[in-house]
Amino acid sequence: MKTRNEILKERYGFNKASYDYIPKGAEIMKNIGQTVIFVDHKKNQNGEWDADFKTVILTSLSDYDPVTMTYLAKYKEKIEDTEEKEFRMIPEGYSFGNPEETGFMYRFLPYSLHCKLVEDELFYTRLSQLYKERDTLEIDQLYGLATSKDKEATLKYSRHLAAVIKLDDEGEPNPDNILYFRLHGFGLKHRNGNKYAMMVEDSEGNKHRLLVDSNQKEYEFENVGTMKIIDLIS
Repeated sequence: MKTRNEILKERYGFNKASYDYIPKGAEIMKNIGQTVIFVDHKKNQNGEWDADFKTVILTSLSDYDPVTMTYLAKYKEKIEDTEEKEFRMIPEGYSFGNPEETGFMYRFLPYSLHCKLVEDELFYTRLSQLYKERDTLEIDQLYGLATSKDKEATLKYSRHLAAVIKLDDEGEPNPDNILYFRLHGFGLKHRNGNKYAMMVEDSEGNKHRLLVDSNQKEYEFENVGTMKIIDLIS
């Protein structure tokens, strides 16, 4: 059974190995004849994996082997090249074989997925920096938002208020330990003294409830980390 930490990471985190960045089986065939990203993974002397990215032309996928469920993939680096390179490829775009044994792995990635991966990583990098540089929005601002008649339009249209969560015990904020969702719902009620009951809701209707103190610069979030509400305006 997955831990709460793992569930939240899947829902709100950034992971280069996510299935969001892997083409579904045989979808790569839509990119035959197009420019794609060729990723060359190689294991270095320290046993770590290095990756080299370049654009290539995917010229053909043929010779399907039903036993291994692989294709013969051919590509060239420039459209005017006459020489093609080739390797056996599984339907998701990866080279066939165990990379731990061979020490290398090739991969084709549609340009659109590559751009999405880069954009997402840059965004989470920015969130990491914002978490280090800014405190959560002040309680007066948040209370004004919670009681505003224009709250829905503010959250879903004119402003981008982000719940940014830094996971505990995972070092300085970085794309691997930051969780994020845009506030689509928000509630704040005064309890007593400096204490407030807060509700934050994501775009899928998932609600998270917190008891916060108006003097806090960050809030405890579900025993997995600390949360700040940050306006993404620069």
